[in-house]
Amino acid sequence: SLPVWLGASAWAVRKVRAARQAAGGASQSEAIKETVPMYAEYYSVHLLALYVVADAIRGIDGCFDSTSGSGYAVWGVVPLGVRCAAWAVRDIALLGSIGLYLDFILGWTHAAMGWAQPRGALALLRWTLTLVMSGIAGCFWATCATNRCSWQVAAVLFVVLLNVVWARTNLRLLRLVLPEVEARFSSAAEGGLGARSGL
Repeated sequence: SLPVWLGASAWAVRKVRAARQAAGGASQSEAIKETVPMYAEYYSVHLLALYVVADAIRGIDGCFDSTSGSGYAVWGVVPLGVRCAAWAVRDIALLGSIGLYLDFILGWTHAAMGWAQPRGALALLRWTLTLVMSGIAGCFWATCATNRCSWQVAAVLFVVLLNVVWARTNLRLLRLVLPEVEARFSSAAEGGLGARSGL
């Protein structure tokens, strides 16, 4: 999966650069305005690129023996501390990318509908993400300190907590936003049909 993720990150960066060059005929400010990605896209792509690099470092000569529960290096090239740090950075980058994008979508949809920002839901998302990132970092510090793979299970439990909050956020989007979008779309379509028929 590493080449796929790395290729996707490089493609996204090249796409923005190519769009800026293509818009060279317009004024510089207009070209930038038209082609600059949203902040969520910008940071998400960079976090995914960081995820790819950290995953490559984590995976170099790594081998985990399930009989003893300790981690071993195949060639002894990457120290356990570097591997655990890269592992924590990898997970934090991936979860941060997803969390940032979901945070943006939740705020943007409510703004587009003319609704008040869901402060409670956004605060829950942000605080849970902060708690989970801190928990993951602590678990991989403990993995490094003890060389016991059981700490990875604790890290996964933190991710389960985050998934519950993300599922709740997506359910909110499906229950509140999607029906409203469909209702507004149907209303606009009926209004357009009535105007064309002279009713």
